Amino acid sequence: MSNTTSSGASNRFNMGKVKSEREWERVRETKTKEEWAPTEHTMEAQDFDNIIKKVVEQKRDIQTGANVFYKIPGSFAIFGEIEYLVERFNILSVDEKKIKIHWKPTPKNSAGNSTATAIQNPARTRSAYWDEELVAPSTVKLQEKIDELQEKVDDLMEKYNSVQEAVCKMQEKKDNRDQQ
Repeated sequence: MSNTTSSGASNRFNMGKVKSEREWERVRETKTKEEWAPTEHTMEAQDFDNIIKKVVEQKRDIQTGANVFYKIPGSFAIFGEIEYLVERFNILSVDEKKIKIHWKPTPKNSAGNSTATAIQNPARTRSAYWDEELVAPSTVKLQEKIDELQEKVDDLMEKYNSVQEAVCKMQEKKDNRDQQ
């Protein structure tokens, strides 16, 4: 599977097709958007390898667990025939190629219908979320600011995880010294 859409846009990353053993759970719905609960997926080997490569390109260590978050700017996953934007994700198991995806809210158009892009429509290869005909420029700027703040949160989480790791190592050393 290709990392970019057929339009060749390099700022978009296709995480691959996802399947779900259970129905997605809508956690919130307003007139303008739908929000979905995070979902767990076992990825195809090639898709999982592409995700890992992107994480490594960001000079991040691969860590598993629900408390370690990763973000690939412009990433989306395909469920059925529709592209959904990915906010961030966790790698739950490298061996099982299992990830947990936290979805970006899906905007609705003025008729109250989801604007997630059906990939079967070749005229709409980009996600409608970023289509300037459907989203006011101020909304795009707001989303850019949200993404910028989310990156800062991700950086802080990464630093927090590093500090936690260092504290654990120091505690292990102390415990070893106390045992001797």
